[in-house]
Amino acid sequence: MSERVIPRQSWSEFLSAFSGQHYGWLVTIEIREGDGAMHTVADERPLKKIAFEGNDDIEIVVGDTGTIHERIAGATELRVHESAPEAIESLTIDSPIWQTTIRFRTAIPPVLVDGVIGYEK
Repeated sequence: MSERVIPRQSWSEFLSAFSGQHYGWLVTIEIREGDGAMHTVADERPLKKIAFEGNDDIEIVVGDTGTIHERIAGATELRVHESAPEAIESLTIDSPIWQTTIRFRTAIPPVLVDGVIGYEK
């Protein structure tokens, strides 16, 4: 897996395009605090948006009902983790207080699944 840093001047454009391309994908949001403690804020919830809000703040919105809003204040770095070029597996956002990682996967509608799960002859 490779890691790529997104330049600060590109955050708004990158996150806008990223949100549009990954709208509805299932995301897990994990926060690692300065002392190393890890908390899961959202587990496999549909992505609504990730946006640069200015003043170095990034907002993450996930969920259908019971929407979760996570704001990273004072973001210092935005990195993408790729398994192959253009195959982003996660985003990491650093701030002075904690590190937020957003992992995601696509949800495949059942009508696109070929075959019957658990079928035995």
